[in-house]
Amino acid sequence: MIEPSQRYQLLYFKDGSWIEHAILVSRYNYLDIDSVPAGTVYWLRNLDKGNEELPFFYENGKQIFINRYTQ
Repeated sequence: MIEPSQRYQLLYFKDGSWIEHAILVSRYNYLDIDSVPAGTVYWLRNLDKGNEELPFFYENGKQIFINRYTQ
């Protein structure tokens, strides 16, 4: 869950490595991030509280965490 006034780091996976896309401070309970590479796996980290989300991807417009993916 995104918390206002917290710093978040968004990473994406490319060529076998995690690459930092942005570090931002949330103003609301969501993040609005521009120009994120498509078709990859993402990882969002809360830098202030140390909480990390599980890596996730998007499928048919829905966020899917990798521990919940079944084909």
